[in-house]
Amino acid sequence: VFDLDGTIWDSWPWYARVLANIANSDETQLRKEIFDGGNVVALCKKYNVTQSKFISECRRCIDDLEVRSEVDETLSELQSRNIPLGIFTSLPLWIADPVLS
Repeated sequence: VFDLDGTIWDSWPWYARVLANIANSDETQLRKEIFDGGNVVALCKKYNVTQSKFISECRRCIDDLEVRSEVDETLSELQSRNIPLGIFTSLPLWIADPVLS
């Protein structure tokens, strides 16, 4: 079982970009807020970003989310050995689902 956010991909910069696109805000400032412990749900509220807008922008920007370089190779190797795989996340479903889709 792999932790989705932070293990499979490093989402902080990507979330900052997604929120900056919607809120017409400074991406650098959003990165700092996330790095300093701000979570995406709270930042969506702070910048008046609705769930539907966030989901839509996540889907639009999904190609910009970088999967960690070792992940594809590792998952392929585990699958070739028929090892069951799973993911875990503490993200709310409305944040995790558009990314997983």
